[in-house]
Amino acid sequence: MITRLPNVVFKTIESRRTIRKYKSIMPTEDAIRRISEVPFFILQDFPIPFKLIILQYWARERAVNIINETYSVARDLAVLYNIVPDNLKDWYKEFIKEFIKTLGGAPIMFIGLTDLKNNKNYHFSVSWIIAQAIMIQARAEGLDTGSVTFTSKSVEKELIEDFLAMDYNKWQVAFVLNCGYRDEEPIVKELRSGIYEIY
Repeated sequence: MITRLPNVVFKTIESRRTIRKYKSIMPTEDAIRRISEVPFFILQDFPIPFKLIILQYWARERAVNIINETYSVARDLAVLYNIVPDNLKDWYKEFIKEFIKTLGGAPIMFIGLTDLKNNKNYHFSVSWIIAQAIMIQARAEGLDTGSVTFTSKSVEKELIEDFLAMDYNKWQVAFVLNCGYRDEEPIVKELRSGIYEIY
């Protein structure tokens, strides 16, 4: 038997959306602190090597410049163009151009680091449990989130070794999340049922 989630938790999960455009307003220090404490609760039950990096102001701008050295962000977004409805394709082209400039302009960027050279699948899975929990806690704080994906080992190495001054042989990027107040209303997608009841 599945225990029903408290209504407030369900509503928080239900209202979470991936956001690609943010206001420049900085979240409160208390909200950022509560969000940054989320990994601790996951790691108690699923201990893995993990670090959460919080970037804001010039540090986020520097990370964006490094990530934008690869075309993989634009390429991944361009692939999605093929599934965008015809009536939204022109809008989507403009969206890609704007998003790439600042990666959404969020005031906060969270970077989750773990060891992906050893026990990769498990460490990556737990890291994304943490990412999902961060996104839910952010929504509970009245904030929104969106992931930034890129596939470039040279860019990742520059981000970790040159910018964060950490050992690339020990730490790799598990996730990158924008966080802030949304400056867009995301398109509501049709929900497709994949739930089956067995008695």
